[in-house]
Amino acid sequence: MKHLDFIILDSICLQLSFAIAYWIRHGWGNFYRLPVYRNMAIYLALINLVVVFFHESYRGILRRGYLKELKAVVSHICYLLLLSSLYLFVLQDGQDFSRIVFMTTWGGCVILMYMERCLWKNLILSGKISQPKRS
Repeated sequence: MKHLDFIILDSICLQLSFAIAYWIRHGWGNFYRLPVYRNMAIYLALINLVVVFFHESYRGILRRGYLKELKAVVSHICYLLLLSSLYLFVLQDGQDFSRIVFMTTWGGCVILMYMERCLWKNLILSGKISQPKRS
């Protein structure tokens, strides 16, 4: 829970990229009305937390350079990609879920999450945003 700010911002980026990917493929609309997309949005939120805690995505985040940060983001997204495809396979929902939405979500998430992490780290390190002291 040390980097709760990054966890929240990454979760927002993940859901935003999922919504944008849906809108690119299916047009403007509420993707929560379709069960397969609603379930995937909920699953993504939950599995993101699992990946955060087991993959230790935020270890040394404030000391990482740009290239190492990109590698960490891609690694995080690859775990999410793998677990999401496994989820669709096990529930046999893969035929109802758009591959364009699937791949666009991950591409968009890499871009959004990388930009968000770099921007947030720069704000913290420049002293414009203060981190609470941890004991």
